[in-house]
Amino acid sequence: MPSNPNGVWNMGFEHKMAPVVLAFRDAEKGLQGYKPAFKRIAIELSDHIRKNVRAGQAPDGTKWKPLSKRYGRRKGGRAAGVASGKLIQTLGNPAQATIRLTKTRLRFGVRDLPYARTFQFGRKKGRGAGSATGRANKRTPIPPRPLLFNNDVMENDPYFLLIEEMLADYQDEIIDKVYRKMWGLARGR
Repeated sequence: MPSNPNGVWNMGFEHKMAPVVLAFRDAEKGLQGYKPAFKRIAIELSDHIRKNVRAGQAPDGTKWKPLSKRYGRRKGGRAAGVASGKLIQTLGNPAQATIRLTKTRLRFGVRDLPYARTFQFGRKKGRGAGSATGRANKRTPIPPRPLLFNNDVMENDPYFLLIEEMLADYQDEIIDKVYRKMWGLARGR
């Protein structure tokens, strides 16, 4: 209603934008923390690692080099990476493989297993490294049998693409919730 107090005209407006403003605040809160998305990613990574170990392949589908005949006999036919089972049990369990989880960061991997690095990256002849039994044979090279993606080639790595897709899906979920809330409140629901 226009009014004229003290000879100055002023107007007051009423708007129904409060639901929209509240919805955008919810979106801001939701997109500041990715913890729920990171938990889903850890589960998905663990599932992929278990499947790749069963198939004896790297994340990109490249088959691992077979065990040497001598080492294969010593292992009694067990698959690569299954000496004690700790490495695969750790990476195959999202809770154990999640080293750090915050609103903005997921650190997924293995700690306290000396042979994990050798398994992932291999070992050249003459280099020492840990082993599942604690006895490293420094004369024998070990081929890499990657379980996790390599940071050098992340753009083409299937895990990287999966993570990228899952984060985008999480953002879409937040935006969809906000959109539904915004229209629900604006319509008086």
